[in-house]
Amino acid sequence: MDNASGTQIDSRVLGVIYDSLGLYGNPSSTHGIGRELKTKLEKARGDVAAFINAKPKEVTFFSSATEANNTCLKGFAYANSDKGKHILSSPIEHASVYRTLEHLRTQGYEIEFLRVDGKGLIDIDDLKSKIREDTIAVTAIFGSNEVSTVQDISAISEVTRSCGVVFHTDATQAAGVCDIDVAGMGIDMLTFSGHKQLYAGKGAGALYCKEGIKVAPLVHGGSQEHGMRGGTEDVVSICALAEGCNISSNAARFALRTQLHAQKTELILRLSDSIPGTIINGCYGIPDSLPHIVNISFEGVNSEALQLMMDSSGILIGGGSACSVKSGEPSRILLAMGASAGQSLSSVRFSFSKYNSPGDVFCTAESLRGAVGKLRALNPCYGGGAV
Repeated sequence: MDNASGTQIDSRVLGVIYDSLGLYGNPSSTHGIGRELKTKLEKARGDVAAFINAKPKEVTFFSSATEANNTCLKGFAYANSDKGKHILSSPIEHASVYRTLEHLRTQGYEIEFLRVDGKGLIDIDDLKSKIREDTIAVTAIFGSNEVSTVQDISAISEVTRSCGVVFHTDATQAAGVCDIDVAGMGIDMLTFSGHKQLYAGKGAGALYCKEGIKVAPLVHGGSQEHGMRGGTEDVVSICALAEGCNISSNAARFALRTQLHAQKTELILRLSDSIPGTIINGCYGIPDSLPHIVNISFEGVNSEALQLMMDSSGILIGGGSACSVKSGEPSRILLAMGASAGQSLSSVRFSFSKYNSPGDVFCTAESLRGAVGKLRALNPCYGGGAV
């Protein structure tokens, strides 16, 4: 139940990985093996581009979405500082965006966060009012890795286009469960990786950068990846990412959304019916939320203690983002949404994959009922009654 951190690799992706492992050369080499690797690399680029309705030359590969986020945000800021240094963002971004922006702040850039409501949705009127002449970019996560909320991407891009501001979105959790059309949605830069709902394993991330947008490279060396990232490409991981995109057809995404949302809904209903003091954080319906993630607070329960107790029962649950969980601190994302520190410190994240079964949901709900009851009994400050 912690699949937002990483999913099991699809067997079809594993087949592509095994087929590629024997090619030990370098795709920049001009000999036979090099040319074969280059052919695989460029086919993968075309497949990833088709997945998001982009041109192949607009896709650059990295080692992860975190590296892609760092490159596009820092690289864009550095390359366009003559136009301004004001950047707008939602306050509920993944750590790889949030901390990148915090770094840019130390470099003289002005980072301003947009207002979100209690579900984590960006206030579009606030966005309109905060764009200035020196605003160069807006970044907003497509679907929240922590609270599941899906932003109105088209509404955001309509504002940025009308103001001539570049719009970036981190679609790491959305890829594979949401339909992504960068041209139709008006997205200028988009990042994602393969180890979430594409079931393609770790090791590769992708950046879509609309043709004509300037981004300075952060890794210097050879001229690989359009000069955007020096270093020999990891063709095996890139081919795995591409296969994950190929598997995620329109029909497959619809079926996956249906399955995951049914499991999420079942868990919410079971917990709400059997555990008093259950609070759903963020959105949980379609299309306003990702179908595979739900964030829940249990009043009077410490989330870390609950995770450990569930782990001892063989059930893995998360405490927000695996990339940013810090012991003893409330979630900045939940706080930005108006939750109290206590509600934040009692929150846990459940996330599903296509390999979960209805039985997994039942076992999780039953184990949680017992665990929450035990922890509340140990909490002298909790007066909400037994489970």
